[in-house]
Amino acid sequence: SDEDADMNSAMKTARETLDKFNAALKSKNPKLDNFAIKVRFDAPSGGEHIWVGEVSLKKGKYSGVVGNVPERTTDVKLGDTIEIVNDNISDWMYLEGGKLHGGYRIRVLGKRMSDAERKQFDQDSGLIIED
Repeated sequence: SDEDADMNSAMKTARETLDKFNAALKSKNPKLDNFAIKVRFDAPSGGEHIWVGEVSLKKGKYSGVVGNVPERTTDVKLGDTIEIVNDNISDWMYLEGGKLHGGYRIRVLGKRMSDAERKQFDQDSGLIIED
């Protein structure tokens, strides 16, 4: 929901910390991988947030490949290469040895999960999420 205070706060944090993502992306550090940006697309029900991977940054503009099958939007499809509109960024992430950096919306969702759901998510995702 666009009125979800925790998610809105997470999106604000993600936008305010894009410099950390940029520094990691530009570093070419081989220990860092799975760079992705979550992007909001228009949909009949208001919007859909989709991960875009294989991110590159050239001349201040991001591009990448749509990494999720859209459920509501028809603006993109899985595998499309797109240019990312900065105002539509709702999260970012990358991994360092499996440890999640960014992923602010993921963290909100994790806190909302039951212990069993969280355990299953951790097992399925393989992410190491530290606060």
